[in-house]
Amino acid sequence: MAKRLTDTDKWKKPFVRDLDAPYKLLWFYILDDCDHAGVWQVDEDVAKIRVDKSLDFKIAKELFKEQIQVIDNGNKWFIFDFVEFQYGQLNPDNRVHKSVLDILNKYKIKPLRSPLKGAMDKDKDKDKDKDKEKETKTLFDLTFESYLDMRVKIKKPATDLAMELIKKDLNNFAPGDEPKQILILEQSIKNNWAGVFQLKQEQILEPKTNNLKEYKPR
Repeated sequence: MAKRLTDTDKWKKPFVRDLDAPYKLLWFYILDDCDHAGVWQVDEDVAKIRVDKSLDFKIAKELFKEQIQVIDNGNKWFIFDFVEFQYGQLNPDNRVHKSVLDILNKYKIKPLRSPLKGAMDKDKDKDKDKDKEKETKTLFDLTFESYLDMRVKIKKPATDLAMELIKKDLNNFAPGDEPKQILILEQSIKNNWAGVFQLKQEQILEPKTNNLKEYKPR
C-alpha cells in the first residue's frame, strides 16, 4: 500500500472548492490512483464504478485543464503539481527520484530541472524579485522598514494600528515633507526609540520667548 503526502488545506483552495461533489471525489481519486510520477491511466469505467456513475469525462477534462497535462494520445493525464509536492527537487542519484525522472522523460514532460540548477534558478529569481521590490520602494518606505526592524530588535514590534499612528505622527510633525519625516525616523532608529518625535535640533533652535524681556534700544 503506497503512502503519500496530502495537502490539508486543499479544501480551502478555489479549484477544489468550486467543484461539484462528484468531481471533487474524482480529483482526489486520481491523486490516489496515479503512479508515483503523477501520471494517471485514464479508465473511465473503473472511475465511474469507484466514484460516481454520472461522471462526464469531457466535463472533468475541462474542469481539470489547469491542473493536468493530457499525454499519450489522451490515454493518460499528468498532474502538474504532483512531483513538486511529493518530492520537491528531484535528485537523479535517488533511486525513487530517478524512476520518476525516467517516466517524465518517457512522456517528454517538460520543463525538468536538475536539483542544483533548480536551486540556483530559484535563488536568482528571489534576488531579482528583491531587486525589483527595492526599485519600487521609496526612500521613505525603506527607512520606515528599518525603523520597524529596530523596534523588533528592542522587543517592541509595531502592530498595524501602531504603524498607522506613527505615520500620523510623522505627518503632524512634518506635513507633506517626506525628507524631514525620514530624518525623524532616522533619529528614532539611532536612539532606539519606539516612538517618533520632533527633531532634536529643532527643539534646541526654537526660541524660548516666555522668559525673555522685550529689548528696547536706548
